[in-house]
Amino acid sequence: MNNSAKKFQRRSRILLTIMTALEAFKLLIEWGYQFSIPLPYSIITEWFEIAFLLSYLTHFLSRFFFSRSRSKFLKAHTVDLFLIFVLLFMILNPTIMAALLVLRQIFSLFYHSAQMPLVRRFFSALATNPAQITMFSFLALIFLGTILLMFPAATKNGLGAPPLTALFTATSATCVTGLIVVDTGSFFTPFGQIVILLLIQAGGLGIMTFSASLAIAIGRKFGVRERTTLLNIFDIPDAQSLRQLVFYIIKLAFIAESIGALLLFTQFRSQYDSVYRALFSSIFHAVSAFCNAGFSLYADSLSRYQSNLLVNLTISGLIVIGGLGFAVVVNIMNQARSQHSLRHFFQFLTAHTKIVLLATAIFIGIGTLVIFFLEFDNSMMEMPVKDKLIAAVFQSISLRTAGFNTIDMTRLHQPTIFMMLIWMFIGAAPGSTGGGIKITTFSVLALTIRTLVNGRHDVEVFNRTIPQKLVYKSMGIFFIALSILALMFGFLLITESLPFKMLLFESVSAFGTVGLSLGATPLLSSLGRVIIIVLMYVGRIGPLTLAYAIGERNNQANITYPDARIMVG
Repeated sequence: MNNSAKKFQRRSRILLTIMTALEAFKLLIEWGYQFSIPLPYSIITEWFEIAFLLSYLTHFLSRFFFSRSRSKFLKAHTVDLFLIFVLLFMILNPTIMAALLVLRQIFSLFYHSAQMPLVRRFFSALATNPAQITMFSFLALIFLGTILLMFPAATKNGLGAPPLTALFTATSATCVTGLIVVDTGSFFTPFGQIVILLLIQAGGLGIMTFSASLAIAIGRKFGVRERTTLLNIFDIPDAQSLRQLVFYIIKLAFIAESIGALLLFTQFRSQYDSVYRALFSSIFHAVSAFCNAGFSLYADSLSRYQSNLLVNLTISGLIVIGGLGFAVVVNIMNQARSQHSLRHFFQFLTAHTKIVLLATAIFIGIGTLVIFFLEFDNSMMEMPVKDKLIAAVFQSISLRTAGFNTIDMTRLHQPTIFMMLIWMFIGAAPGSTGGGIKITTFSVLALTIRTLVNGRHDVEVFNRTIPQKLVYKSMGIFFIALSILALMFGFLLITESLPFKMLLFESVSAFGTVGLSLGATPLLSSLGRVIIIVLMYVGRIGPLTLAYAIGERNNQANITYPDARIMVG
């Protein structure tokens, strides 16, 4: 590439950057603050949008023509090709097209800024502690969501959500909890609902997973530091497994949510006059279910569909798939392609997958039986037997941190509430869209107790020995989680005057990122809402992650001390 070509590309990139900033500012004023530009000036803004689109097209074509390998360039920029196709055929109006290009350029600018020496040194320091990356990335997303929900365009009253309401909603969406202080469907506009939907998707997949997915989509390659950081966060051995896992996460989320949205659309269509509103509602609930968020556009959650088998099966299926964990789904898909017999299929699954599948089935089964028999003549009294069974199965599955409900939570028996508290505290599987201490943590602790009772030394499962380090880690997660939950619940008892049962249920639901409530959420004071926000945040990133992020991780000492004789039990 000659010097004139380099100068042209540099100038076109600078021009595109300036126009991107101006277009982003214009969209912020128009959409965020619902400001209508007067007619004489609106013509100027329309011409500016056209110029912005042409500058993007010019910059892309110049990079294409001056690239060393045009085929590799096109392969690495599939998203740009799609946007140019939409642009050339004018499938969308110029304003929407400009908004898509702004998002594309913002991500590209963020990626390029990450290559700057100062920024790289900052992220290199964070890379030594992946827990801090997880913690700060969720905080950044919550902050961004709070700002967007405070825009006048986000609420139907045109005033924007109050700061604490916006913070609570953004935290609940990012941490895929589902607790709400205002009704999502009636309080927020379509713009605000889209913001919540994006927060749920990013928070459900995980910020690093979401960012890695976008990087792959626009053709970016991971550097050595990026690969090392992602390997530590995902706890997988090699870069090939990393790329495969990210690819499967993208594929699984897209396929599962698309199929779920289409199935829900067949049932939601009759509820709306507009096809677009019905489609958006279907997409919103499909994403919310897959990400185990529990957000709904209906004030009664999904109670109106308690007898609809297709809606219940679709939502339940999405919750289970999202709650199994991506590593489990990848393992199942790999074994399914190997065409083993059914017996060999389960034989070649990893021990982690077997534990997750078995424990999930047990918890769903026990939960269904408890809810069905205890609530048969109580909260489900007016329902036919068939609907009672459907509701019991659905509610048992939703307890795995999803938070949807089809029965009246305020009428539940106390034994049912007690079971729900345990189920919510345990939560879903690691690496999933759910929260809690994780079902594998509880399983390791249960296996450790079995080993202790049997007088054995090694903790074993499926002809495999669980490392002692993993046993210690499970104990640490359990006791740190219990301590944080007890501390925050104690603060709630001090600040709130609500019944003990309601506050305990609210605390466990927030920590487990479940979203079920006995009606306490809207009644909480400002300080009480802040406490629930902390619980939702800690529950999503994980108690051990928080401990690693704020603590010092020293290398293991080479000194071995004599055994201490301590009587326990």
